[in-house]
Amino acid sequence: MREILKELKVNKLYLWNIILSVVSYIGIILYYGISSNLNFSIFFLLFYGFILLFFLKFQVKVDKKTKRISFVLGIVLTLCLVIGKTVDSFTYTDVQIIFTLKRLIYTLIEGIGIFPLVYRLLNNFYFYLGKLNIKVSNDRKNYNKFFFYSWIFIFICYLPYFWRYFPGKLTTDSYLQLTFIEDGILSNIHPFLQTQFVGFFYNIGNMIFHNENMGIAFYIIVQMIIMSCLFAYACRFLYKRKIDIRICLAVVLVYALLPMYTHYSVTMWKDVMFGGCFILVLISLLEFANNQNKILISQCLLFILGILFMMFFRNNGIYIVLFMMPFILFVFRKKILLFAPLMVGLISIYFVITGPIYNMMGVQKIQSVEAFSIPLQQIARVFAQEEEVDKENLKYLSSIMDVSKIKDSYLPYISDPIKGLVNREKLDDSKLELLKVWAKLLIEHPRIYVEAYLAQTVGYWSTDVNYWVTLDQESNTNMPSILCTIIDHTASKRLPFANVFWSIGLGFIITLLSFSLSKYRKNKLGIAYIPFLGLWLTMMVASPVYAEFRYVYGLFTCLPVILCIPFFNKKEK
Repeated sequence: MREILKELKVNKLYLWNIILSVVSYIGIILYYGISSNLNFSIFFLLFYGFILLFFLKFQVKVDKKTKRISFVLGIVLTLCLVIGKTVDSFTYTDVQIIFTLKRLIYTLIEGIGIFPLVYRLLNNFYFYLGKLNIKVSNDRKNYNKFFFYSWIFIFICYLPYFWRYFPGKLTTDSYLQLTFIEDGILSNIHPFLQTQFVGFFYNIGNMIFHNENMGIAFYIIVQMIIMSCLFAYACRFLYKRKIDIRICLAVVLVYALLPMYTHYSVTMWKDVMFGGCFILVLISLLEFANNQNKILISQCLLFILGILFMMFFRNNGIYIVLFMMPFILFVFRKKILLFAPLMVGLISIYFVITGPIYNMMGVQKIQSVEAFSIPLQQIARVFAQEEEVDKENLKYLSSIMDVSKIKDSYLPYISDPIKGLVNREKLDDSKLELLKVWAKLLIEHPRIYVEAYLAQTVGYWSTDVNYWVTLDQESNTNMPSILCTIIDHTASKRLPFANVFWSIGLGFIITLLSFSLSKYRKNKLGIAYIPFLGLWLTMMVASPVYAEFRYVYGLFTCLPVILCIPFFNKKEK
C-alpha cells in the first residue's frame, strides 16, 4: 500500500509539472500573439517539448528563502513583460484607453501563463549560480600588462568604425554643440564644461589641419582612446580580482566587438563619456568596499575624477551623485571622516561652478521644462483624450502653453512636441502652480496619468521595446564594400538577437538579477548597484523619451562587471 501511495505521489508531481508546462506554453503563445496556423506547426510542437522537458527534468530542490525570492522577483519580471507589451503596443497608435477591462483580463491571463516558467527559471538561476565559482587561486602580478594589451586590442577594433564613419557619427545634438563652440555661445543646454571639453580637442585638430572635419576626427580619436582605456581598466579590474582568464578574455572581446561599444565610441555625444565615468565610480566603490581598512589615494583620485565627470558631463549627473551620497556615507561610515568631506566638497564644487562662476561668465542656464517632461505628458494626455478640464486649471495652462495644439501635438513616447508648446520663462516663474494643477488633474484622471507615465517610461523596464539606438549613417565609401556591409549591419535591428544588445529593459532586468544574486550569496557589495539605480530613477522621474538607449549608456558600459559582482566574495579554489 505504501508503494502504491508513493507511486501516486510521484505521478501527482509529474501531472502538476505537465499542467504547468501547458499553462506556460499557452502563456507564451498569447504573449507573442502567434497565429493559429503556427501554433500547430512542428516547430511549436518541438518548442512545447522543450518546455515540458524543462519542467519534468530540471526541477531543483530549493529552500523557502529561494522560493520567496523567486516568487517576488518572478511577479516583478512577469509584470514588466506583460504590462510592457500591452503599453508598447499602443505607443505609435492614436491615443486611446490602454487598460480597458478586456485588455486587463487578457494581460492577467498572459501573466498567469508566463509566471510558472519565470518562477521555475529563477529557482534554477539561484540554485546553480548560487554555487558557481568563477575565481581562481593562482597569483596574478601582470595585470598592468593585461590592461595595456587589452587597451591596444580594443582601440584597434574601433579603428574600422572610425574609418567607415569618418570623421565620426554626428546627430542634431552634435551639430548644436559644434555651433556653440564655433560661435562662442556660452550655454548649459548641453553641459557647458563637456562642450568646452569637446571644443578643446576640436579646436586643436582644426588649428593643426585647418579643416573642420579633421577637428571632429581629432576629438573622436581622443574619445576612442579614453573609452578603450576605461574598458581596458574594467578588464584589468576583473583580471586583478582573479576572475577566470577565459571570462576576462571574453569581456575584452565584448568591449571590442559589441555594437553598443564600437558605434558609440565614434559618436560625438555627451552620453558616451558620461557613460564611461560610471566605470571609474563602480570600480572605486568595489575597491573601497573590498579594502575599507586601507583606502588608497590613487583609488580616491579615480573616484573623484569619475564623480566630476558624472556631474559635469550630463545635467542629470548631479541628481545621481546626490542620490548616491547617503548610501556611500552609510556603507563607509567607518571612514566617515574621509567620505563626508569628500562628497560634500565635490558637490559644493559643482554648485559653486554652475552657480556663481557660470553667472559671472554669462553661461545661459538650462530651463525647468526639461524636468517637467513627465508631468507635462500626463497633463497633455488628458487633453488628447478630450477629457474636461475646469476653467481655473485651463486658465493657468493657457498662460504657459498653447492648449489648442495639445491634442494634435501629443505623442505618448516623447515629450518634445509638448515642450515645444510651453513658454519656458512663464513656466520658470510658476513651477509651483504647475505642480498644483498637475495634482488636481491627477485626482480627477488617475487612469490617464498612469497610462501616460507607463507610455513615457516603458522602454526602461520592459524588454521588447524598439527605438533607435545609433545613427544610420552612410559616410566613407573608400573602404572595401564587404567591410562596409559588416560594420553597418552590426547595428541593424534586423539581425538575430539584436534586442539582446540594445534592450534597455533587458539591461535593467540583468542588473536586478545580479543584485538579487549578490544578496542571495550574502555578498556585501550592494553599494556597487547604487549609481545605476540613481541613473535609472532619473529616467523614471524625468525622461523626455520612452526608450533612449544613450541616456542609460552608463549601465551598459559597466554591464560585464555587474555580471561578475555576485561572485566576488566566493572563496578561491
